[in-house]
Amino acid sequence: TRVTDVGTGPGRLALQVAEAFPDVRVEGVDLSAEMVAHAQRTAAQRRFASTRVVFRQADVTALPYADSSVEVIVSTASLHHWPDIPAGISEIGRALTPGGHALVYDPMFSIRLAAAAAADLGLRTSIQPLTMGIARLTVRR
Repeated sequence: TRVTDVGTGPGRLALQVAEAFPDVRVEGVDLSAEMVAHAQRTAAQRRFASTRVVFRQADVTALPYADSSVEVIVSTASLHHWPDIPAGISEIGRALTPGGHALVYDPMFSIRLAAAAAADLGLRTSIQPLTMGIARLTVRR
């Protein structure tokens, strides 16, 4: 199974997923080369094998994955920074395997934009309000 953390920043979520699920390959992508370098250093300090936890620089609108190749995509507090939310959601939908899903946590205003974009693409969505204006968007292919 492959889990990709989009907008990984310093890699905290990706590393937590790797710790919780030892049989999963985890990849974190971020637009910032500095954040990717930071995440790589942290993964090395925690002694994660570079074949199991990978961080790379990439834009959400051009993910470095083949069509239908990622089972789970996660993103936390990144969506509201994307300059083109519909293009990012489209790219996530492209990369997801049939039956795959994305879990996106962000402020409600950006979650609503992403949900509308996903619906326009024919992707199934659900929104769960959480706390303090934060929500989870689930996107299924």
